[in-house]
Amino acid sequence: MTQSKHGKMRDQRIAATGKREGNVRQVNRRFVVTGTVLIAAAIGFFVYMLGMAPRSNDPKALMETVGQVSGVAGAIGVVLIVLGLRGKKPAG
Repeated sequence: MTQSKHGKMRDQRIAATGKREGNVRQVNRRFVVTGTVLIAAAIGFFVYMLGMAPRSNDPKALMETVGQVSGVAGAIGVVLIVLGLRGKKPAG
């Protein structure tokens, strides 16, 4: 196996500095935490409204609406977690 000229140069820089180059993405913890909280809030809202449904005049319509709202909130939470785990590029 041959290594490209750039690969050798990179290995030499790593050996000289003891560090890898700053091309590694950093996890955005704020997005991950916010996404987790949003998913938990969506589940909590759904469970809370599930207890209120029997007292409603139209439980089917209520739960359809609650399910849509919870689903959207949960989906936004999942997207935030994925974006947070994907990370952000380091400055410079």
